[in-house]
Amino acid sequence: MITETSYIKFPKYNFYPSNLLVGFKTNEPRIVIGKNILIILDITGSMGEMINNNNEGTKMKFAKNIIDKIINAYPFSIVKIMPFNDKPNPLISFNEIPEPSGCTNFSPILPEVIKIINTNSEHNSFGTYTSNYTTTILISDGIPSEDKTIAHNSIQSLGSYCREVGTNTISIAIGTGADGYACSLFTGNRGYNCFVKYNKDIEPALSDIINGIKCNYVQVSDGNWIPIEESGNYYYLSSEFETLSFSNQQLQPTYETIRKYISLIIQNELCNPDQMNIENLTKFIKETVSFLQNEKERNELIEFFTNSLVIVKNTIKQFNTTPSITSAVKQAYQSCTRSASGI
Repeated sequence: MITETSYIKFPKYNFYPSNLLVGFKTNEPRIVIGKNILIILDITGSMGEMINNNNEGTKMKFAKNIIDKIINAYPFSIVKIMPFNDKPNPLISFNEIPEPSGCTNFSPILPEVIKIINTNSEHNSFGTYTSNYTTTILISDGIPSEDKTIAHNSIQSLGSYCREVGTNTISIAIGTGADGYACSLFTGNRGYNCFVKYNKDIEPALSDIINGIKCNYVQVSDGNWIPIEESGNYYYLSSEFETLSFSNQQLQPTYETIRKYISLIIQNELCNPDQMNIENLTKFIKETVSFLQNEKERNELIEFFTNSLVIVKNTIKQFNTTPSITSAVKQAYQSCTRSASGI
């Protein structure tokens, strides 16, 4: 079990957490060569529909394009595809992907994935299974034929199981009308959740997919899986009680940790975009950066996060209450951070 090594205490503002926990773990390169990548591919009838109104192709055409790029990116790994519609189908190769047909049932997938992963796993020194699958990727428009609650619970359970056996989870929501919330349940709050609607989305999504395949994660005390950055640090939010229970060293805020803290708060809020309070977040940002003595750094962070919230606000207005809203606002925010990665 990893023990958190330090924390930063911020004043509690409204309903936001008051502490940033900072852990460190040596981030050894994730071995991909010789491992398997499992793709759970939606082949239901809706995947044969056009992905957008620009006539750029069907959802399935886009899915095949992405899978082909993944295979080319990892030529020394084995990419296996499990298509599903009303039930899971046997594993196939890229050239065997069938035409879309049938309805969409997510609930039968988990037992089949457990069988596949356990068949291709090995015992570790703790007597438990370690999966030979580096990554499990869900590609779907996320729209179920079965009861939505049953479908969502099944997708979430599927993602939880995959992470427990050591396979990274990545979801790719396909289409302008995709249920991005359903797909994001597979990856959890901090996983790699991509949203592909147009041709221009493919390359950024592929970049996220490759990062998701290579990324190492650590499971922290509350059960969540947190990505480890190249520096070896991982960051997450906590209440004061958890800080006192699990951490032993208090750090002083820096430019980098304040940026991480604000970003994590915003990412948490993006999980419920219809309930986001942009005004409160803006006040929170200004109060939090006040810890910095350097005025230039304060203004830089205020400008960056304020601008990103404007983009998020416009995206929320655009997608309103559609199923795509969660993935759309996450993608909009990620685009901001990606274009300003130097901050």
